[in-house]
Amino acid sequence: MKQLFGGVALIFILGVGAFLYRNVVERPGAVVTAGECTNEAKICPDGSTVERGGPACVFAQCPAPNVENEKIGIVYAAPAGYDAVPGSSQYGTPIAAYVQETRSGQNSIRISEYQITDETTADDILITNTVFDPSGESAESLADFSLVTINGKTFYSARIERFEGYVRSVYFLKRETSVLRFDVADAGVSNWTDSSLNVADLPTHAALLTLLGTLQVK
Repeated sequence: MKQLFGGVALIFILGVGAFLYRNVVERPGAVVTAGECTNEAKICPDGSTVERGGPACVFAQCPAPNVENEKIGIVYAAPAGYDAVPGSSQYGTPIAAYVQETRSGQNSIRISEYQITDETTADDILITNTVFDPSGESAESLADFSLVTINGKTFYSARIERFEGYVRSVYFLKRETSVLRFDVADAGVSNWTDSSLNVADLPTHAALLTLLGTLQVK
């Protein structure tokens, strides 16, 4: 009789063990201990890596200077030497802004977003939201933009201001449902009247190009 009960108990234990195994290990999205996480690494925009951990084995958040904006679906490395400040709603929905105060004025990088609606296209957004200063004239067509490829992404770029030491440019990135806008301003540019000026050599402009080189869009 004892042998019979022992056999039944063994069968019960094995059955429970198999049930727990299927529901905890084999089931998608199962919660496992940190020691059972797969040995993977996620590469952050700045080149650093993070591993999986915690009860759900999710990747840790990339450390600063990396910025992860899950709502917008972008990840990038923030520019070194610039302070993060509240964004401005001057151009679309603000996402982030970085400034650097100098004796000559304020250098800045600003990121914003426009939503594509049933009444607008990405091209419409680029043209209607690009104004050249100090003339105040708006862009007329996509011919007013230069195509710039950075890390496999194509940006529509235009120089929108060159006046009294300030040089400003804009970069647009089209997405399926929105357009990302990146504004950059360099202050105290001594040769701002030089027609051969290469804005990519300006320090804040170069900082933006570096940021765009790290940009990951989900």
